[in-house]
Amino acid sequence: MAEDGNLLGGDAVRVVRVPIEDAIAVLEQPDVLWILMPRVVSLTRIAGTDDDQVIDARHAVGPFEGGYAMRFIRRRAGRSSFEAWFWVDPAYPADLDLAWGNLRLIPFGRDRTLLSYQVRIKLSPGLLKLLASGRIRRAALSIPDRAKALIEDRARFLPGRERGAASEMRHESGP
Repeated sequence: MAEDGNLLGGDAVRVVRVPIEDAIAVLEQPDVLWILMPRVVSLTRIAGTDDDQVIDARHAVGPFEGGYAMRFIRRRAGRSSFEAWFWVDPAYPADLDLAWGNLRLIPFGRDRTLLSYQVRIKLSPGLLKLLASGRIRRAALSIPDRAKALIEDRARFLPGRERGAASEMRHESGP
C-alpha cells in the first residue's frame, strides 16, 4: 500500500488456482467490470470497442458520489497472457485529479495464474479527500481479491471446463 499525501493506491499479487486460459476467459466476460470495480453506481460505455473503450464510471463512497471517464484497454498474447490498462481520460470531466493502473495475468505453472495489479489515485483537495481517502484506497485495493475470487468461482462453469466439487475433492485428496 502506498500513500504519500498526493497519490494513494498500491501494488498486489495473487496466485489464482486456475489455468491461464480459464482466467482470461472469465475476465473477458461482459459483466466483469461491474463485479470487480468497487462501489459502482453506474458504468456506461461512451466510446470504443470491447478491447479499447472509454467508460463513464460513477461510484458511491458513504454520502459521496462521483465519477470520471475511464479509458480501458485490454490486450491478450494468445492464450498465454492478458493485461488491462486503465486511466482517467482527461478529455472528460472528472471528480478526481488522476487515476491509473493495470491488471495482468501470467501463467504460473500448469493450473495456476499469477495476477498482478497496480493502481494510483490522486484525489482533488477537499472534503472527499479529507473524509474518504482511506475508504477509496481500501476499495481500490480490494480489486485483486475480488478478481481472484471471481476467476476461481466462474472458471469451473466455463464451457468444456466443468469441474464439480466432487472431482475437485478427489483431485485434492488423491485417487
